[in-house]
Amino acid sequence: MDQFQGDLEKITGEGTLKRGEPMSRHTTFQIGGPAEFYLDVNTPAVLKKVLDIASRYRVPLFVFGGGSNILVGDQGIKGLTVRFHSEEFVLKGKTLRVAAGMGLAKIAMEMINRGLSTGLENLATVPGTVGGAIYNNSHWQDKLLGDFLLKAEIYTPRQEVKEVPADYFRFAYDYSILRDSGDIVLTALFPVGKGVKEEMLKAVIANNQTRSLSQPLDTKCAGCTFRNPSKEQPAGKLIEQCGLKGKIIGGAKVSQKHANFIINNGNASAFDVLKLIELCRREVRQKFGLDLKEEIFLVGEFAHD
Repeated sequence: MDQFQGDLEKITGEGTLKRGEPMSRHTTFQIGGPAEFYLDVNTPAVLKKVLDIASRYRVPLFVFGGGSNILVGDQGIKGLTVRFHSEEFVLKGKTLRVAAGMGLAKIAMEMINRGLSTGLENLATVPGTVGGAIYNNSHWQDKLLGDFLLKAEIYTPRQEVKEVPADYFRFAYDYSILRDSGDIVLTALFPVGKGVKEEMLKAVIANNQTRSLSQPLDTKCAGCTFRNPSKEQPAGKLIEQCGLKGKIIGGAKVSQKHANFIINNGNASAFDVLKLIELCRREVRQKFGLDLKEEIFLVGEFAHD
């Protein structure tokens, strides 16, 4: 592993690779055990080189962006964990190319200030980065990331860099092919059109107010815990009807503001959250005959009874 560390630090700088980095420092849940190796990367070019090295040494790899929508196990993550955060932003003609590590809100506001629209202003209140949003086809109300993407540059498990069209991702509700393919997004391309700055900004503010009123944005959480079985049967309503609003297990709590949010109410462990997830799933199954599926992603190794 010394050679692995040396090769990584040749391209990222001495001392950049950390061992045993607590993932609780890098997730919106503020939960998670240590990453065996942890690295911050801020350009697609450097990310590609890092991925090449991880492949060469056959080191298990996890790449993330904003740290939302994930629950990291208490036992941490084996191998190399890479946080990709970048502000590479190239506006050219009628297209915008951005690094997958750029935040959705940042992109939206950059474009709104120019009086230009990519469609991403509809997702400006969604936390996280472009790469994560493509991975999960992130959405706000009826607007999905996949509705706006033109192309993306990906790094494949065969160590190839390819540019692929949007239909490559087979977008569906809370799904893209990235869940199964092992591809990693480096950059993304969006169409650019004219927009009215004041109207777009007004819509973003209204969306943010809606979220603030209905969701516990001021808490330590990972966003919605479960996918909605349907529009008519949202997960939060089902959980609430099971009488679980405010339910506490250890340091984890079902939000009293919105029952589809599990929050870190203090020093919650991932195990506390898992037990609360299982309770919600079990009660909804017994009462309604429906199986709730997680919208958050479980990453790393988890403790068990």
